[in-house]
Amino acid sequence: MITAYGMYNWPEALNAINPFWSALINRLKAQGFDVDNSLATDRDAYDVWLNPQTLLAQTCGFPYVTKLKGSVQLVATPHYAVEGCLDASYRSVILRRKSDTRKQLCDFAGAIAAVNSFRSQSGCNALLGTLVREGVNAPFLQGLKKSGSHRDSMRVVANGGADICAIDAVCWQLMKDFEPETAAQLAVVCWSDEQPGLPFITNKTLVPEQINELRSALNSALDETLATQSAAGFYVKGFSVLNDTDYAGITQMAESAKLAGYDVLLK
Repeated sequence: MITAYGMYNWPEALNAINPFWSALINRLKAQGFDVDNSLATDRDAYDVWLNPQTLLAQTCGFPYVTKLKGSVQLVATPHYAVEGCLDASYRSVILRRKSDTRKQLCDFAGAIAAVNSFRSQSGCNALLGTLVREGVNAPFLQGLKKSGSHRDSMRVVANGGADICAIDAVCWQLMKDFEPETAAQLAVVCWSDEQPGLPFITNKTLVPEQINELRSALNSALDETLATQSAAGFYVKGFSVLNDTDYAGITQMAESAKLAGYDVLLK
């Protein structure tokens, strides 16, 4: 069986992340799971998430509520010790170039927004939901420019290729830690409303007892990791067990953006 971590695996952060996953894999093996030693980091996300051999992987909340719910099972949602995160919830930070004279979100009429993916909660759904919250219905933005990653969205805005971007709170911390020269060119416009964070999932075949074993392994591996290292790039400080009702706000945010006319930007 495979484990996968494709959300926050910046190359500079792997030295901090790998000890946790090594401890986790050891715990899983001790519990009797036949798990591969290698960590899947470069495979297609949906191929991993929907793979019946996936024992544990992290997904984004928006794919979970739109494509994965019913086909996978929730295991646990991490708590991250970074600005914008509270327990198992997180927010996106809306960023602009520091040199841009526009300060408030309502000032960005006709702007280009960089998004990592149209299927991203933190990079796209949170941005459109925040526009709705601020009372600016479509048409407002000139368009969305797909960058491929949060890191590239920030680079695009810093380099003038787009005007704003919505960035996962953890990725914003990663940028400040590992690419401070780019982070220094950006400024905060506002923060989105909070939503439940990126959950760890497993395949549909596992029974409740096995899922509890996965949760135990996550907590044990975290305790071991926090006791031995505190390197930048690994910000997990705990886990919560959430359910589909907890993730309903993501669906509601998408529906409000659609009613405000922003779905046309996603076509």
